[in-house]
Amino acid sequence: MRALRILLWLVFALGCCIGQSPVVAAQTPLVTLEALTKDWKPYDGKRIRIRGQLDNCYHGCSLCPESMDASSIDDDSLGKCVTVWFGTTHSYGETAEEIQSAALLGETYRFATVTIEATFSSNCFAGDPAYYHLGTVISVCTDEGPPPLYAAHVLEVHSRKSAANGLAFGWVHDVVPASQEEKNGMRAAFPEEGWRWHFNSDPEPRMFVALPNAVDRDSQKRGEEILVFGVGCVCLENSCENRWPTRIFWDMNSPSNPFHCWEMQKTAQGWRILPEF
Repeated sequence: MRALRILLWLVFALGCCIGQSPVVAAQTPLVTLEALTKDWKPYDGKRIRIRGQLDNCYHGCSLCPESMDASSIDDDSLGKCVTVWFGTTHSYGETAEEIQSAALLGETYRFATVTIEATFSSNCFAGDPAYYHLGTVISVCTDEGPPPLYAAHVLEVHSRKSAANGLAFGWVHDVVPASQEEKNGMRAAFPEEGWRWHFNSDPEPRMFVALPNAVDRDSQKRGEEILVFGVGCVCLENSCENRWPTRIFWDMNSPSNPFHCWEMQKTAQGWRILPEF
């Protein structure tokens, strides 16, 4: 299964780059994030090339400045980023296949510094940088038209980060190793030998729990009593010592990670594994 997943990553990665001739690439203007946000009118409705750093791609990716660092993210950081949706349309798609393809593309390229080609839309540029970023685009602009960069594909991957040091927006909290009591409950949530169906190199998952102050507001709004969040992870390499995750957030898994994690929740009924995209 692990080999199949890696093969899917490669297929989608290659599919994003095939068919782009040097002549077409040369005719597509290369625009910086700073230039686009300052003077976007010449590019409205046109294909452009643009370079930046992708975040954790939760419900769409944010393309951010390369200088942005995970350790220095603040409330204004998303205002410096522009939303990107991969695929052939301006949304995640309407069919199950399109939705799955978009999710796989996000997982393939999250935390990477890339040059992409995409169609630019001024739909969400309302003169206020707050409208550029992921959260506002999803809530304000989705039903009114495309996000700023859509029908995007990757031309080049320049470098990669992992979940340990990549950009992550949304619900992000530090984690600590689970206590033995929590570990027993989390381990029981895994089907017998279940994680080995995916990755057979690690004999036992490691359990981590979010710090006590971590609260998922969306779950609260739905009336769900979530007591604790956590992750169960397996190492994909010979050793993950000093490289295990130190924080938890939605959509952590990436081909650049030395580990693979399953997000978990503890309710009044006990621990459960959350379904992956």
